Order: sequence, then structure tokens, then C-alpha cells
Amino acid sequence: MKKLTTLSMLILLISIKLSFSQKVEQWLISPCGGVFTQGQTSIQFALGEVITETISSADNILTQGFVQPYYNFTDLSVKDLSKTNFDIKIYPNPVLKELWINPVNIEISQYEILNISGKIVQQNILVANKIDFESLNCGIYLLKLYSKDQQIVKTVKIVKM
Repeated sequence: MKKLTTLSMLILLISIKLSFSQKVEQWLISPCGGVFTQGQTSIQFALGEVITETISSADNILTQGFVQPYYNFTDLSVKDLSKTNFDIKIYPNPVLKELWINPVNIEISQYEILNISGKIVQQNILVANKIDFESLNCGIYLLKLYSKDQQIVKTVKIVKM
């Protein structure tokens, strides 16, 4: 009887301890990043984070990744280019020297190439629908294509061999 009481007490104490010790929080473990806070607005970021969505307007760019998985920004009064009738073919990928851009029903005015750290390594006006990659080192880059009205119409991962 004494053993049963002792065992019951032990189980009760362990249950109480476990019920108060569990805590679920959102954490980001990253070698480089930061948090900026102004008033009630806070932005947390990390370098090397996977991008899941980019939303832009004339003055702002919002890139969502795994740091903010609970936010759902659906209406930012941005022109929805996905409902327009255009297509952009980008080839070859991986690229050695020249990357060809074949836009259909849209005019691409300029482009930016960003390295994996997010630094712009090349930006220019698109001429003859090709981009010279020969001067860039081997690696992974992001190519952002802009329309005449400075809207980002496509962002693509490009591999430079």
C-alpha cells in the first residue's frame, strides 16, 4: 500500500512538472540577421532565409519567408500581375555566358541580379532581351525583372555555372 501511494505521488508530481514546463514559442536560429522595432511595428529578418512570397508596390517591397509564417498579407493594393495575360521564358538555366529573356505580351525595361546575400551585383536596362552573366562568379543568383512602370513582374533563381 505504501509503494502504491508513493508511486501515485511520484506520477502526480511528474505530471504537474510537465504541465507547467511546456512552452511553445517561435524562434529563429540564424548566423546573421536582426530585429528592427519602431513603435508597435517590428521586423525580424535572417540572411539565407528561404523566400516564399514577394509583394511590392511603388514604394514598398515585402518579402515573406519562414520567419513570419503566421502572417497573411492579401490586400496591399498592389497591381496583381498574375491575372494579366503575359508570359516570360528565361533560358538557359543554368547559364554560362548569356541569359535570354523572351517576354510575351509584356515589355521588360530593366533587371537586377542579386547574390545569395541579397546584394545587387548587376542592374541595367534590358537590351536585345539578353543578360551577360560572363563576368559573374559561379553561384546562385536572383534575377528580378521590371516592367516599364517599375513593377517587379518576375523573380527567378538563376544558377551560374
